[in-house]
Amino acid sequence: MLQIYFISIISNLLAGLTLISTGNKDTQDDGVIRLGVFLTVFRDKKFRLIIGIIAFIAGILKILSPTKGNILLIGDLLPAAAGLASGLILFFENFGNSKAEDYDDEDKKQGLSFLFKNRKLIGFATVAAAILHFFFHEIFLL
Repeated sequence: MLQIYFISIISNLLAGLTLISTGNKDTQDDGVIRLGVFLTVFRDKKFRLIIGIIAFIAGILKILSPTKGNILLIGDLLPAAAGLASGLILFFENFGNSKAEDYDDEDKKQGLSFLFKNRKLIGFATVAAAILHFFFHEIFLL
């Protein structure tokens, strides 16, 4: 369905930008990250929670309803995985200590610690998945 296709692209783009824009402007050196810091809506906890829920649900729906012309389950794997990962990060960051610098060696055993430690990398990958899926929606694995 095209509706889920567009919801997936928009939610992945917003979730990726939200993950990229974490932090404050005094400690950031990257121009892309500074751009996100100036947009204060990306730092709002309610916005982050809502985008996380929408991205996660869109990731599940993307697995269940592929874009026309793609193979079931495999054709939309990249945007679905990006939506699920970014949705999990944004959802669970509201329920505890999830900053990358707060994890020690014992916490590395947790399943979600990898996602929280690499949230900016996952944010860039989510934005790339959204852009690639928008332009190349009928290509295998995109």
